[in-house]
Amino acid sequence: MKNLLAGILLAALLCYVVHLCLHPDAVITGAQGTASTPDQVEPSTPKHKTVNATVRFNSTTIGVRNDDRTNWPALNVLINGIMYRHTIAPLAPGEAVTIPLVEFANYETGERFDPFRFKLTRAALGGNGYEYEDFAP
Repeated sequence: MKNLLAGILLAALLCYVVHLCLHPDAVITGAQGTASTPDQVEPSTPKHKTVNATVRFNSTTIGVRNDDRTNWPALNVLINGIMYRHTIAPLAPGEAVTIPLVEFANYETGERFDPFRFKLTRAALGGNGYEYEDFAP
């Protein structure tokens, strides 16, 4: 019985960790411990905003340019699924940033991405009220 209960608790914890990885901008509020996102906290923020971006890749860097007409808040860049993440500073329209791949860290272990050991297979950009958009190299 203890093993069954431990397995159920472990599965619930794993689901929660995956949720936090997919929604890193989620916060816990209130005495009830209910999860909310900035979209729910700020009713004036439109839901399901998408980024309009140009994303370029090479073997050691990833470049992101804001192609929107509005300023972006700080956004997350995820590479190879949800394993490695880097948060970029707010960007004005037309501004761009180049990020060395070694700046990306594994969300669980803190290990840096090694572009000489691993291949960049995909990237996503979003968070902070924006839907994640996928980009392929």
